[in-house]
Amino acid sequence: MTCLWADYIYMAGIFIVAVCIFGKRLCLRKSVGGMEKGFPDNIQVRITDMNVTPFTVGLLKPKIVIPKVVWGVTARMN
Repeated sequence: MTCLWADYIYMAGIFIVAVCIFGKRLCLRKSVGGMEKGFPDNIQVRITDMNVTPFTVGLLKPKIVIPKVVWGVTARMN
């Protein structure tokens, strides 16, 4: 005999985690969408004031995010 209530609790936990992940993803998408844009060598780059390492986000429409400090260094080198 199986415990159906344990199955329901497990499925509810999976649903809650999925909602949290989806919410964080939307928050990151809004954050990246509002960042300043730069165009080195005709490549669109998002520039942020936050102290983070450079990263990419997006599978179908990837975006490159670079901190303003790194952007300033690369601009001075060119």
